[in-house]
Amino acid sequence: MTRTADPAKDAPPGGLAGVLANLAAIGRRLVETSESALALLREGEAECRGPAREPEAIQNPMLPSPTEKPSALMTRREVAALLRIDERTLARWRADPSTKFPEPVHRARVLRWRRISIERWLAAREP
Repeated sequence: MTRTADPAKDAPPGGLAGVLANLAAIGRRLVETSESALALLREGEAECRGPAREPEAIQNPMLPSPTEKPSALMTRREVAALLRIDERTLARWRADPSTKFPEPVHRARVLRWRRISIERWLAAREP
């Protein structure tokens, strides 16, 4: 019975056997790293949960700082800029009752929104 040569065993260290050995080592390291990373994520996840924060304590980066006057009236363009949306999107949101978008204040046939109304609406929408 004649034995055929196994190319992986007969190849020099830099040949196919070396490449396969390197790939196997990389695979083992990936598995070890993945398991370590999962363990760290699980530990960090438990630490990050902590106590729930009140919605008022969360400052939305899209909103102005608390020092700005909340009773200020805003134009359609200002509201759209604040929400980072197009004015046409604002019009769609106003027309759609499911969004519960705040009603504007009518001043001399011009629409204005109270900043505080927009802030409360945004806070209510945040998860």
